[in-house]
Amino acid sequence: MLYRDAVFTLFLLLALPVILLSVSFFGEKRSNSLKKAQIAHSEISQRVFSSFAGFETVKTMQANNTFEGYFNDLSKRLKDAGFRSELYFALNSVFNFTAGYVVVALVIAFGSYRLASNQLSPGEFVSFLMALVLLQMPLMEFQKGLLELRSNLPAVERVRNILDLKPERREGAILSGAPLNIEIKSLRVRLETSAQLNGIDLSIPYGEHVIVLGETGSGKSTLLRVLSGLLPYSGSVILGGEELSKVLLSNLRSRVLLIPQEPFVFSATLRENLTLGEAIESSELIRALELARFDFSDLDQPLRPSELSGGEKQRIALARIFLKNPDILLLDEVTSALDEKTQKQVILNILRAFEKKTIIAVAHRLSLLHYFNRAIVLSDGKIIYDGSPDGASSALLHKPSIATQ
Repeated sequence: MLYRDAVFTLFLLLALPVILLSVSFFGEKRSNSLKKAQIAHSEISQRVFSSFAGFETVKTMQANNTFEGYFNDLSKRLKDAGFRSELYFALNSVFNFTAGYVVVALVIAFGSYRLASNQLSPGEFVSFLMALVLLQMPLMEFQKGLLELRSNLPAVERVRNILDLKPERREGAILSGAPLNIEIKSLRVRLETSAQLNGIDLSIPYGEHVIVLGETGSGKSTLLRVLSGLLPYSGSVILGGEELSKVLLSNLRSRVLLIPQEPFVFSATLRENLTLGEAIESSELIRALELARFDFSDLDQPLRPSELSGGEKQRIALARIFLKNPDILLLDEVTSALDEKTQKQVILNILRAFEKKTIIAVAHRLSLLHYFNRAIVLSDGKIIYDGSPDGASSALLHKPSIATQ
């Protein structure tokens, strides 16, 4: 087109700022609407999932209308955001076609003037006009593409944030075969805006059985998650002579086993839930289930987590313990859903199976104290008691949130 007529081409270049402004304006508007739609969709998914998972609570607390109101409100937000997104896309198309036809009209008017003043031949004008008509649609599609790209930047940003997450370290020191003594100095853990652990000093020789108590939010579970390599920390945690943060994670988790507070059961068979992909003999699985006091009829029976009680889930998680051979066993409220009799049997089985291994157990029930040879009490991320289990109960008397079963 520049070859045909430089004046016409320069005239058309004046339309580029208009195209860029339209991309910026409509793109930003649509981007904001898409972002709101994504947030609303995410909240609907979470709300629906939690409603189904807690349907018993919803029904017994007669909260049906409340949750229906939540869903209707979120649905309206999603509908409004989606409508605005499509509206801005449609307005952009209208603007594109209008601007395109205005440009063609201006070119015809300007070309007629130049024809009348003999500045341009009819052939040159027709050839330029045909080139413009052929170029108009690709330009409009290009502008739409820019708009789509601009609109979807929030989604791209969310994906990029996930891709930019640092992977777990795949290199590091290997723990030696020596006993895994634990030496903790000035351990601090801060999650978001609150301090979970605030300057802990602790030494646990290999083979000791320790119970950790404290009120809710005192940092008990956080301590176990640090020792299992799941949380970053400041300070020093020496495990078997190596700094924990520098140990190869695969090696660490082959020596340290954490059973979390909320046991997870997969929608699979009982066998698959126990083996987790490993090749384990059926006799070993049966023995593990017996030690965990889990009643079953068939290892290949399918499990539906929604149909299992909290105690059944915990016993499946406990059975996994007996299929491993860790040097350090971390137990986070693993018997909270069990009755006293079953809890006693399972705890004794664990203590016998791992008699010479380190066991660190978080608990609220004071009835578990006499099973351990050392007790630690946490409060507000600090150790307020470390010694004999006999003296731990007195350290908890002024904590009303601690259970005293």
